[in-house]
Amino acid sequence: MVDGPNGAREMAVRNMEWRQAKLPIELTPEIKEELRKGKFVPAGKDIEGNPLIVVRSRCFDPKERDLRVAISAAVYTVEEAVAMLPDGRGKSRARRRLPTHRR
Repeated sequence: MVDGPNGAREMAVRNMEWRQAKLPIELTPEIKEELRKGKFVPAGKDIEGNPLIVVRSRCFDPKERDLRVAISAAVYTVEEAVAMLPDGRGKSRARRRLPTHRR
């Protein structure tokens, strides 16, 4: 939970530091193999043009995975989806509520 503007600022600074240290994800043979398993699948866009990624949990075998590699593959997939957005979208957009669907 964020406590006011100072907490939000601290979170933003930590996020920028993490991004500088971890990104871009280097496509090592391990990460490429993880991506080939189909755990994270780009699935087009929603009605507002936001990228969709399907996470196929059945493809995860806890006995045979390296969590670091799985997380790196997930981050790589998300970063690739964000990079495909038109300029100005997704770069610093605040998270918002999902639209309510009408039947």
